[in-house]
Amino acid sequence: MKPVNLRNVVIANRVLDATLRDGLYKVWGISPKPVELCSLDHFVLQCEALFGYHVDKLIPILGGCFFGFVIPRISKEFDCLWIGDKTVVNVELKSQDVGEEKIKNQLIKNRYYLQPLNRRLKSYTYVSSTGNCYCLTDSEKLVEVSLKDLLTAVDEVQKESLYKEDIESLFPPEKFLVSPFNSSEEFLKGCYFLTNQQLEFKNKILQFFGNEENDNFCALTGGPGSGKTLLMYDIARTLMEEGKNVVIGHSGGLNDGHCHLIFNGWQIKATKYFFSKSFNHGNESEFVDADVYMIDEVQRCFNLEAIVCQIVKRGKKCLFSFDEQQILSNDELFRNNAKKIKTLVGNKSYTLTSNIRTNAAVHEFVSALFDRHCSVNKDIDGHVEITYCNTTNEAAAMLSLLHEEGYRVPRFTPTRSSEDYIRWFPNVEKSAHEVIGQEFDQVAGLLSDKMYYDENGKLVSKGDYFYREDRMLYQILSRARRKIHLVIVNNPGVLERCMKLMNR
Repeated sequence: MKPVNLRNVVIANRVLDATLRDGLYKVWGISPKPVELCSLDHFVLQCEALFGYHVDKLIPILGGCFFGFVIPRISKEFDCLWIGDKTVVNVELKSQDVGEEKIKNQLIKNRYYLQPLNRRLKSYTYVSSTGNCYCLTDSEKLVEVSLKDLLTAVDEVQKESLYKEDIESLFPPEKFLVSPFNSSEEFLKGCYFLTNQQLEFKNKILQFFGNEENDNFCALTGGPGSGKTLLMYDIARTLMEEGKNVVIGHSGGLNDGHCHLIFNGWQIKATKYFFSKSFNHGNESEFVDADVYMIDEVQRCFNLEAIVCQIVKRGKKCLFSFDEQQILSNDELFRNNAKKIKTLVGNKSYTLTSNIRTNAAVHEFVSALFDRHCSVNKDIDGHVEITYCNTTNEAAAMLSLLHEEGYRVPRFTPTRSSEDYIRWFPNVEKSAHEVIGQEFDQVAGLLSDKMYYDENGKLVSKGDYFYREDRMLYQILSRARRKIHLVIVNNPGVLERCMKLMNR
């Protein structure tokens, strides 16, 4: 997107036919909606009147603006941004007066996404139906100001060195994505943003919980980085604010983020403890009581049938969240909870389709690493590193070095038959099971000589360990937001595949 002059945008809309106008807008990298153009036209018209229609004085002020910028993959939009080397001015345009509370909340949310720019923030809203202007103060109070005050702020930022490069590079989406586990405080404060698709699914799921129909179950699915966990916990948060008793089940051990939320009043349990006696599935009185149930990572739940039975008996509703690819053992594969859940929920299943957490290049590389039918279209330079080792001792030393350099190096979950895992990875790191649902900027993973491509082009493991190496490696690499470092041990076949992806 290129910075534009707002008056030029308006003039193009006033005097050009739609085809020529839209072609010019495409050159500028903007695609405003009719209602946005209408509000902008009114804003510019009032500015012209304020300057006595001396457009030679107005044009310099309205230049250098990023108009209608949307943060990639997050769908967070700003109407007008002027970005100086010390100051950012944000002006939101409203066609109708939506009330001061909504205006204030929008400007506060905008500031959250502008804070990483490390510049002073000046936030305004202009309402075209009334001509009123509002400013959000540094103490987050909304005050009414004049149009002259607003334009003075824009004029002042023009005296700085305005940013005119690729604005998207200033807003990597992974900076703004919050995990309830890794960023628990930000989550509890509500400092996060849902994409349009997440908001759509949230409304449908809340309607499901609010209706009186006999349906007990609905589901939320999606791949790594699609925002399932954030959406499920956001829905739980909304229901709790409505006074509902919400219990969240996690199909595995609880992490530090779970414990922090529990400390703040959330009811979160490992699903094996939904019954007061860990493995007693029969007595209804021993089942955890709630108004609403939610189960995360349900593809791994070993007592799903017992939980379903008790929810149906009690006439309650439950949201399942899962990714059927995120299984770690053959037992989980054979259990096939995904198929059971699809039967239970019918058409009340909502699939998040976009990866919003992981860097796009990392996401494509991991997908193509595990499936020969996938390709890499993004530039992965700087996002993927590879080290080749001849022995596991060399790999262990390399993984320890990467850990010291700031990489997270989740270990394969050890069992009695997999003592090797203990000496391969840094002892201080958590296991593949313990990092489920979490995310880290840089992740390193080990790819051993037990991994190979099967006849379907899938990367699988031939080891006889209880937990599958291929599934654990996928779980580990899919935790990365920005960069991965793959340590390959004595496996030239997989190395060749990686080289093709990196040197495409």
